[in-house]
Amino acid sequence: QDILNIIEEYRDHYTIVNIKRPDQQGYNDTIECVDDPRGVAYLLQHSEKRMFIDSFAQHMAKALYKRSTVCWIATSPKNFGYDFHNNILCNAYDFKTTANHYQQYGLREDRNNLPFAGEERIFDVDKIIESIKKQ
Repeated sequence: QDILNIIEEYRDHYTIVNIKRPDQQGYNDTIECVDDPRGVAYLLQHSEKRMFIDSFAQHMAKALYKRSTVCWIATSPKNFGYDFHNNILCNAYDFKTTANHYQQYGLREDRNNLPFAGEERIFDVDKIIESIKKQ
């Protein structure tokens, strides 16, 4: 639900591009980008605002000197991020989990393994929106 609120906030003023794998969920009011790294680099170079999770796109944005909002759940910006970006940490977990985060670095965690009572508890959406506005 958080992502839907962010899309709603920006859809009337920006073209929202969802960088994704073919097997990942798409969203209304966005354009899907299933492209090679060169295509994503071109897209990032010409983008005005960017929001990512910890993914290759945030690393590429750093390499291109494109400040971005990066949202973190199971990984940490201290290990995998950059002070260059505005890093948004998730809210405190609602419960402990014994989940094997990121399937031992296969980097495809099942959404049901997240330690939150509901998806709306993961992030403070207002904090993300404010971060994006500052770009």
